[in-house]
Amino acid sequence: MRSDRIWIMSALQKLAKNIPMNQGFFAEVLDVIFKASAMGLIEKPRDIFKLDFSTIKKLLRQIAKSGFGEKWLHDIDAWPAQDPVDVIQKLRLLNNILEESPNPKGEWRVVLEYIPDNLLSYLVGGISPSSIQRYSSDERNTPDDVKARLHFLALVIGDLSGSYNHEGIKQWFQRSRNKAFDGKSPVDLLVGNWKPDDPYPSKVRQFAHSQSHL
Repeated sequence: MRSDRIWIMSALQKLAKNIPMNQGFFAEVLDVIFKASAMGLIEKPRDIFKLDFSTIKKLLRQIAKSGFGEKWLHDIDAWPAQDPVDVIQKLRLLNNILEESPNPKGEWRVVLEYIPDNLLSYLVGGISPSSIQRYSSDERNTPDDVKARLHFLALVIGDLSGSYNHEGIKQWFQRSRNKAFDGKSPVDLLVGNWKPDDPYPSKVRQFAHSQSHL
């Protein structure tokens, strides 16, 4: 269904007028913002169409304050005067750091907003809902294998956040796809003790990214 899609590319040119950067910058920074919000590092902007450079700087500083990317964000006030290619490269390096950095404390909260605990317990490897409660409340440390699957799910949510609304993302995981998954759903492909770089999960991630705003 296309009704749950929030098409962003058509608005990039309009949004760029509020930001002293080019359209390529805005596409990269959106990717960082959606990923960081899915990881629980920042709150997702309510209306991305009203983002300006001041708001973007505030969000990026919150990411840095959480311990991610300060090396590339310390000179953010000077970005408008820098070569756009260099600024975009900084955002890509930050994006790579977020990709490789599970943040279970924040990700449990966000992922549970989209995936109910009974389904999430299945997707992260068949743990019990009570274990999810203990891990998400920080009562116990999240095991590494569960942490990796949770991070994967958060990244998928980040990929989808620019193109689907909240309800659309919730439905996406259980919606069958004839062409992409031979009639199966993402839930059908994320079975057992899977790893994010296994063939089926990789296929799910690639498809989610293809549905993104970029």
